[in-house]
Amino acid sequence: MRQVFIILSCILVLVSCQQKAKETNLSEQDLLTDTIDAGCDSLEIEQQLTEEMQQPNNADELFDDFLFSYADNSRFQVSRTIFPLPYYDHDTSTYISRNDWHHNNVFSQDNTYSILFDQEADMDCVLDTTLTSVQVEFVMLASKTVKKYYFEKKNRAWMLEAINIFTMADEDFEFLNFYHQFAADSTFQYQHIASHIQLVTIDPEDEFSILETTIKDEQWPAFKPILSAESQSFINYGQPNTADSNRKIMKINSIGSGETNVLYFRRKGPQWELYKFEDVSI
Repeated sequence: MRQVFIILSCILVLVSCQQKAKETNLSEQDLLTDTIDAGCDSLEIEQQLTEEMQQPNNADELFDDFLFSYADNSRFQVSRTIFPLPYYDHDTSTYISRNDWHHNNVFSQDNTYSILFDQEADMDCVLDTTLTSVQVEFVMLASKTVKKYYFEKKNRAWMLEAINIFTMADEDFEFLNFYHQFAADSTFQYQHIASHIQLVTIDPEDEFSILETTIKDEQWPAFKPILSAESQSFINYGQPNTADSNRKIMKINSIGSGETNVLYFRRKGPQWELYKFEDVSI
C-alpha cells in the first residue's frame, strides 16, 4: 500500500511539473506575442503621430509660429521635412535621407533671428497669412557663407523642401559686411552712429507706455544691445531687400526671452550710420 501511495505521489508531481511547464511556456509565448503586438502598436502610433504632425495646425497660420515649433521639436521637424531632401553645397549636390537627418536648430547660436527691411512699410509682412514661400538664411558673417533653408506651404502646411550653401556675392554682402564690423568693433560702432539718435523704448515710469526721445551719441553705450558678430539668422518673407537701398532696418528677435530690438541705418555719403533705435521689450 505504501508503494502504491509513493507511485501515485510521483505521478501527481510529474503531472504538476508538466502543467507548470506548459503554463510557463504559454506565459512566455503570450509575453512574446504581447511584445510583438506592442511593437506593432508602437510603430502604428509613431506613424499616426507623424501623419498628425504633417496636418495643418494653428502654427501654420504665421510662419514665425511654425518655425519656432520646427526648431524646437525634433519629431515635428522630421514630419515637416521632405525626404529625400535636396542638399546643395556650393558646386556639389546630394540628398539627405530621413535616417541621416539630424535635428537642426536653424537659428544662430545666441538663439536670435533677424529680419532685414528697406523701409518701415514692409515690416508688416511678418503677419501675412497668405505667404506660401519663405527662406531662412543662416549667415556666417566673417566668411560670407550662407546656409539657406527653403520652406514652402503645401496643403496649408509649411514644409522644408531644400537646403543650399553658397558664398554671398560682394555687392549683396555690402551692408552685412558693415554690420559685421559694427557688431564686432565698439570703436567702429561709435564712429558710425548719428550725433543724435532717435530712441523708442518703454517708459521707465510706466511700463505700459512708450517713450520716444532723442539721446546723444555719448549716451549710446547705456542703450546699445548685445549684437552677434559671428553669425546671424535672417528670415526672408519676400520683402524687398536691395543692395542699392539707402536705408536698412534690422529687426532682431530673441527666442525665449521675447526681447526685440530694431536698428535703423541710413547711408551718409559712402558710409552707413545708425540714426534710430527701438527697444520695447518688457
